[in-house]
Amino acid sequence: AGIMHDCEGDIKYVERIGQISDDQDNLWCEDGITIQDIPTADYNPRRRCNFRHPGLGNVYADYEAGSAWNSYGANDRISEDEFQSAATTYWGDEVISALNEVAYNPFQEDDAIGFMIFPWVCTTVCGVDAQGCDDTNQVFNTEGVENVKCYWDNE
Repeated sequence: AGIMHDCEGDIKYVERIGQISDDQDNLWCEDGITIQDIPTADYNPRRRCNFRHPGLGNVYADYEAGSAWNSYGANDRISEDEFQSAATTYWGDEVISALNEVAYNPFQEDDAIGFMIFPWVCTTVCGVDAQGCDDTNQVFNTEGVENVKCYWDNE
């Protein structure tokens, strides 16, 4: 699948590619703006946006991805240490409890692969109207818009 990383540099990932966008020229985001508008729009660190797939070349209105996966035996649970990001570490007891209710292999006799996927989001790198203030500028931003980074939101 290529290289997509969390803060610690994961080298493999899972994609859930959804519906192709009707507009193949623009990456639309929540709040009715395009990715080009993000640097001057109201700050939103979790603004869901369309995704231009670098391998397929299409714009998708629905895209999610994630990197933590493993093989699980019958009725095994996904380890709690996979419910976190490198940036924020632990998600909190309430979230962990909810995930533990559903994060298990339901197959009685077979092994299964388990993974978590997250929405695609784009945000400013260093705040509204700022310019190139850190090394995440234009990370996974297929449109090359200054002061915008995009990523799957596992935080």
